[in-house]
Amino acid sequence: MNIDEPERCERRYDDCGQWNNQVKLPALVVAKILDLIRQDDVRSVSCPYDDPELWLALVAEQVRRATDSGLPPQDAFTLCGPDGGLWDTPVETLGGYVHIPYEGLCGGDLLIRPTWRKFRVPQGTATGRLSTAASVSCCYYVLSPEDFGEVPFASRKMVGDWVLYQSNAPYDPTLTPPSNTPRGKPHGARHSAILPKSVCI
Repeated sequence: MNIDEPERCERRYDDCGQWNNQVKLPALVVAKILDLIRQDDVRSVSCPYDDPELWLALVAEQVRRATDSGLPPQDAFTLCGPDGGLWDTPVETLGGYVHIPYEGLCGGDLLIRPTWRKFRVPQGTATGRLSTAASVSCCYYVLSPEDFGEVPFASRKMVGDWVLYQSNAPYDPTLTPPSNTPRGKPHGARHSAILPKSVCI
């Protein structure tokens, strides 16, 4: 796979100099994401790619879980988007909520890894943690456009020309990110909001 193809570029500018992250992810990758978000061990998703079809599905799952549980959307299913925002997904109209990070990338049970984020196999090997290798506070799955081979801290499965890593540590829903979770703007809002806690392995 050529990760330099224009449609895979996570960071682009529009004519006004704003971030434009819109891409179209491969169909196999989207299908795998849709399978994973129906699992009990995926309660949060961090996706820095603005794929409108994918985000419609993510928000729909968030709304479904919120409706079933009676919880606020982010408590029912935490969603973190690209730092450039979501350009064509009417999140609030659909009843959802997406954290837009100022810090570039958030952790989540399922991390859709951008190519600009470091993946440090030696550090992950030293700690035995997938999240350490992925350079985020938490993750249980990492879906990556780059293949880093077999690693001792996670299983590896090909998804088309992408790779899915799953932590070898047991999933523990009581683990959460640090209490000093960074502040950032929800999609479509001008005020800051604290990102709700999500699971961390």
